[in-house]
Amino acid sequence: ALLASAPEPAPAQTSRYDFQHFSEPAPGPAAAVGSYTNGCMTGASAVALDGVGYMVVRPGRNRYFGHPDMVTFLTDLGFEARSVTDRDAGRLEDLETLHVVAPFMDSDGHYGSRIAFADGHVFFSAGDRQRKDFGPDHIAQQLDTGYGSLMRLRMDGSIPDDNPFAGEEGVAAEIWSYGHRNIQALTVHPETGDLWVADHGESGGDEINIIQRGGNFGWPLVSFGVDYRTGQPFAPEPSESDEFITPVFNFGPGRDDNFPPSGMVFYTGEAFPEWQGDLLIGNLRHQYLGRFSVDGDAVDAPERLLEGQGWRIRDVVVGPEDGFVYLISDGEGATLARLVPTD
Repeated sequence: ALLASAPEPAPAQTSRYDFQHFSEPAPGPAAAVGSYTNGCMTGASAVALDGVGYMVVRPGRNRYFGHPDMVTFLTDLGFEARSVTDRDAGRLEDLETLHVVAPFMDSDGHYGSRIAFADGHVFFSAGDRQRKDFGPDHIAQQLDTGYGSLMRLRMDGSIPDDNPFAGEEGVAAEIWSYGHRNIQALTVHPETGDLWVADHGESGGDEINIIQRGGNFGWPLVSFGVDYRTGQPFAPEPSESDEFITPVFNFGPGRDDNFPPSGMVFYTGEAFPEWQGDLLIGNLRHQYLGRFSVDGDAVDAPERLLEGQGWRIRDVVVGPEDGFVYLISDGEGATLARLVPTD
């Protein structure tokens, strides 16, 4: 079950690798998971553009799109991988496992599974796999596994010596930050180079965070959300006085106006000049594209775009050549859409 994919950050003519993140599906036969158009890779529940074209793949929870000759497989462990891009043939070939997140978890939720590139490294997220033991022993607070974390590798899959926990005994040295619930939105700020993420809360409490090296973002010891099962708080809200990193923006408790995120990008194109520097994030539950104005680390409440279309937006990108906004939704009647100025 291919969950995310991203092309190596290189010019379209020279990009060699496509990086993928796979989940832990139930055992079953392999299935085609991709379609291909004019040479560019994207991901499951994701879309990526490099000015050449795009490829769209879908997770196993829905039906697969695609070409019978595309990359095909399932796996028993979540892992980060890369494959060689053959643009002329329209294939991803020679799959190479870079990193396995272990141990195997018998859960079908909270995969995380977003990929970004910064400073010559690949960053990727893994969720907490829906663990409900809200306390200091929660998996997102444990450093011996990558679940509930953002991880950092060299482009060949090796672990950098300057990772914050490298060299510590009994610690997963690939971890870059931890205390995350389910990061399904990850991007790089175009000016500062900082990694920004959007994380699902527990019945509200969804967050936008700026990642800090070695930082603990507090899940589930602090939260703006409430317990799905009881509707009651299960932890104090984050504050500047605790040891955890506070989000730059958050939603309150409950699901009436929450923001389960999926996919995010800073707008840097020319087609929508009034959006310059804004943050675009998909809202799964309320089915709209949020446009957040950003000034430094100050983030305003979102303008709701495309509300009423009925789209569970999974990913959003900006076309590098045209500045248009491309997004993909999931579910029946899934849509790959392009937004252009009305004038």
